[in-house]
Amino acid sequence: MYHLKVLVPGVAAGAIIGKGGETIAQLQKDTEARVKMSKARDFYPGTSERVCLITGSVDAIMAVMDFIMEKIREKPDLTAKTTVDFDSGKATAERDKQVKILVPNSTAGMIIGKAGNYIKQIKEDSGSYVQISQKAKDLSLQERCITVIGEKDNNRNALLMILAKIADDPQSGTCLNVSYADVSGPVANYNPTGSPYAQAPPTTPTYTTPAGLNTVSLLNGAGLSLNLNLGAAITGGTAPVTTQLLEHIKLNLRSTGFSEAAATEILTSIATLSKYNILGMGIGMPSSVSYLGNPIDSATSANGSNNNGGVFGPIGTVPTLGSTSPTPRNALDRYETFDPFRQNNATAAGAIHLNNNSFGLGTNQLSLEK
Repeated sequence: MYHLKVLVPGVAAGAIIGKGGETIAQLQKDTEARVKMSKARDFYPGTSERVCLITGSVDAIMAVMDFIMEKIREKPDLTAKTTVDFDSGKATAERDKQVKILVPNSTAGMIIGKAGNYIKQIKEDSGSYVQISQKAKDLSLQERCITVIGEKDNNRNALLMILAKIADDPQSGTCLNVSYADVSGPVANYNPTGSPYAQAPPTTPTYTTPAGLNTVSLLNGAGLSLNLNLGAAITGGTAPVTTQLLEHIKLNLRSTGFSEAAATEILTSIATLSKYNILGMGIGMPSSVSYLGNPIDSATSANGSNNNGGVFGPIGTVPTLGSTSPTPRNALDRYETFDPFRQNNATAAGAIHLNNNSFGLGTNQLSLEK
């Protein structure tokens, strides 16, 4: 009985296991091999890949690997690419053309061979590219990761040659764990280049409350901020502001080459997220930026307006009752970042936003002299 430990992308692992484990059970029955997969979310360090241990004869192991390689091709992980030092130079390789094998350090030495002769033979005879993760200088890692890159038949031939060395090494069965959650110390890097050690996976930001909002500047630095709220559900919407901003986003999408259908689909998604306040939108612009390509004059008068009349043109707002300014606005309100999750104060008096060419009609804010 021999052992082969390989890495399987998380997206393909589910297809290999099947609903209720039916597929992997049938696979073991058909091949007479034992197949053990690490648990969901129990990934090899620094990756989103699960560890699969196959135990059986060489023929049984190869039958299982044929099945696994096919599933990886059917469900490729498009985000997983490996940078490899090919003979012609560095290049990236798609994950569905790779086989990742974990072997004990002693087996890795046998696969490399004296002066690198055996690994060179594997490349020449199989037609696949084979590279082993870097050897650590300061300490000896228990395992090394072998990356085989090529077409399915080529990779299969390379696997057979690797299995021959696994069978020859009496210590090849010393690392049969599929979980690395309790492994102390560094482990081999999944990538054949770079550090010999697996890198810690990047942390994923978590948003729990409106206080931890993530603001992203969009529209070529125009100051449109998107605030993501994944905390408690908030039901109060911001429809008037959202509608106004969606129109500007739509114009910007069209001007950058998006089709009408694509722009509509994007806007529908944004509107749905905004409806439930998962996505809040607002304008928080410093004086040095432009809004949708229109420069904003930093010279602000005492009444809060500026020379070009604001971001929505000279008739951006209408005055509140009793005001002498045609477009009064407070400087703080002008530049304060919009918070889509605050509760509006019904008693607060503020400017009423209008369409550029409405001139205040229908708002009861204009008095006409007879």
